[in-house]
Amino acid sequence: MCSACGAAEAGSEKKENNTRPSTEAAPVSSASASLPAQLKIDTEETAALTAKLVGGGATSAPALFKSLTAPATPSNATERIATIRALARLGNKDAVPILVDVVKSPPFLEEAEEAWTALGQLAGPEVIGNLMFILETPLDMPYRKLVVQVAAMKALTDISAREGGSIEFVQLCSKRRMKASPAERLHMVEVLQKLDTNGSRNLLLSLLSDPDANVKRVTLAAITRADDPQLIGKVLTFLTSPNPQLKKEAVLALGRCKSLASVPALINLIDSSDSGMRATVIGALRSITGRAFASTDNAKLWIEAETADGEQRLAVMQDMLKNESLILAPMLVEEIGKLVLLRDKETMHLRSLANHTNFRVRAAACTVLGQATPNLQTIGILIGKLGDSSEVVTASAWRSLKSMTGQTLPNKYEAWNQWFMKRG
Repeated sequence: MCSACGAAEAGSEKKENNTRPSTEAAPVSSASASLPAQLKIDTEETAALTAKLVGGGATSAPALFKSLTAPATPSNATERIATIRALARLGNKDAVPILVDVVKSPPFLEEAEEAWTALGQLAGPEVIGNLMFILETPLDMPYRKLVVQVAAMKALTDISAREGGSIEFVQLCSKRRMKASPAERLHMVEVLQKLDTNGSRNLLLSLLSDPDANVKRVTLAAITRADDPQLIGKVLTFLTSPNPQLKKEAVLALGRCKSLASVPALINLIDSSDSGMRATVIGALRSITGRAFASTDNAKLWIEAETADGEQRLAVMQDMLKNESLILAPMLVEEIGKLVLLRDKETMHLRSLANHTNFRVRAAACTVLGQATPNLQTIGILIGKLGDSSEVVTASAWRSLKSMTGQTLPNKYEAWNQWFMKRG
């Protein structure tokens, strides 16, 4: 294991009494003592040297490689860090094997951090297998190692997000998972959550059955939206868990997913005596329905009222849309969106209204679709509306896409379509 991934730092020993002479050195934990010496890097000097090396252009690469393969010492640390930065700025992918060697056996933590950052910019999916060791890092570690770990996880995520990287990362995790430590599986979740592809979501689903409660808890927290009813079904099982933390994370996940299917089960938990559960459930229901309920009975009365005439109101408004003037049509679409419990039934009709001849109706349909449970087909339709002839419609579709997916991409069809194709 690399020096950046060692055991956690032990707590500092307490003084035996308050009369220890000020000149006596305080005891140092063994973990702290094992850390490489901290380098004193001059920021301005490093920046100037980096600029000079970059100025040499691509032809200077052999000399830069040579300097990184030479023995590292505190005296040449500034030069080595500047070299790593220069190679990253030059976009020299031939440096990747050398940088992998650096992060595996870094002479100094500062250099390891720099090498990870450069790998995040330069490396492709083919090196992911050589970097998976960073997942084995213990969760508890000294601050200086934690800084390196943060840079490493960001680099691994960035590399895995590139073309073909998600598939490679998911396959490697699937092979390692059964023998991996709980800490390693937790690090897997950290990357899987950010990849948000079909493969990564499937692996998260399997991790909900992990034997370690902490892994299950963090996996629940990683679920931000769900297109697969199987995933929602699995999360729902945690609402009866004897573990209050798992139950609370499940409630939060269902709220983020805007799961209509979970509303009855969540309503039954409003009056729960578990600490903090009531507020958590009310917040989740507000996210799903747009309403705050004071009690279980209050929520059940609302469901009864919505169920009693909701279907009839929906049918009437859909019929009115066929005959009413175009002036009233956008308002009717908005009223349809207020029938919360019928959102799944509304969706198909609203998708067709997204192609209405009147741009105001199309815009209203896009807005209401954005309030529905995330669905791949709906997301695809909204992305298509980014190419609409009306700017009002494209703006409405864009806002709904951001709300439904959590992405912050620009209002451009190409950007969203590329993301959608990768997401799979």
